[in-house]
Amino acid sequence: MQQNISVGQQQQQAFTNYYEQQPSSSNNNIITSSSSSFNSNINNNNNNNSNRMNQKEIYTYNSDWMIYSLSWSVRRDEKYRLAIGSFIEEYRNKVDIIKLNNDNILERVAQFEHPYPATKIQFHPSASINNPDLIATSGDYLRLWNINNNSTTTTTTTSNNNVNNNISSQQQQQTVQTVQKYHTFNNDSSSEFCAPLTSFDWCEYNPNMIGTCSIDTTCTIWDIPTGKSKTQLVAHDKEVYDISFKDENIFCTIIFNSINEIIRSF
Repeated sequence: MQQNISVGQQQQQAFTNYYEQQPSSSNNNIITSSSSSFNSNINNNNNNNSNRMNQKEIYTYNSDWMIYSLSWSVRRDEKYRLAIGSFIEEYRNKVDIIKLNNDNILERVAQFEHPYPATKIQFHPSASINNPDLIATSGDYLRLWNINNNSTTTTTTTSNNNVNNNISSQQQQQTVQTVQKYHTFNNDSSSEFCAPLTSFDWCEYNPNMIGTCSIDTTCTIWDIPTGKSKTQLVAHDKEVYDISFKDENIFCTIIFNSINEIIRSF
């Protein structure tokens, strides 16, 4: 008897098959090292720290879940910011935005939910602060997310233990980042099903272009301003696991088989 399988079940099964092929990991922390140039920057170039010039600082962030993907931000006004994606064996996953605070501790400044584990995360490839603060993720679809800075003011009230019982208050302004979905890219608007995307590359030579690769053997080049695909091609006869731009006109892809790895340039 033939069973009726819904689109959602097909997509979930495709993701299950893909993630089962990935190497297992039990790590739920990331460790980053910073050269002395960054240390001197956050310490305002204090001459008393000259003996640390040849040293490195190590920062550790412990996540609430297994980490599957991460990305550095290259934006000039965000000197030490990362995004990390979860690996939770269910539909609802997480992406955390973490930063190094004034106490040299990595802390979470924003979090948003992501359908399935994000196979790759990448911040906008330009360092210019004039570009929108965007982050891209891949999974069931390619998605762009917008990071917003919201300023909040907190007031702390203290009472002095003296005869006059003076009460003083202090206001402190804090910047909180929120993340909103900017756009979802789907090259087949007639169907709710999309084959899992294994990876993507945001072209740094033309930030209006993103290339994705999929387990359905295809690669798609997307135009961000229009939200539509510029071209789609069958890159290999097997699942395509990665894509990388050389410039805005040339990119290469990679597949794996039982004998070797195959790289093609387009």
